[in-house]
Amino acid sequence: MEKEKSPVKQGGNNKCVCKAAVIEVIVTESVVGSGSDADPIRKIVQYWSFEGELLAVSDPISRCGKIV
Repeated sequence: MEKEKSPVKQGGNNKCVCKAAVIEVIVTESVVGSGSDADPIRKIVQYWSFEGELLAVSDPISRCGKIV
């Protein structure tokens, strides 16, 4: 069951968390990348449903290809 929370300011930035929920997922951490400039070695975090569906990936390389 989700519990709604009021918006909360994050540290010194202007981002605001509008919702937080406790959910059950499988979290995997993997080391990926070939070590090249285009594909550096890095850790990614993947979130999976219990049915095996990939829900989300957290990768330090942004969409524009730069390391965040």
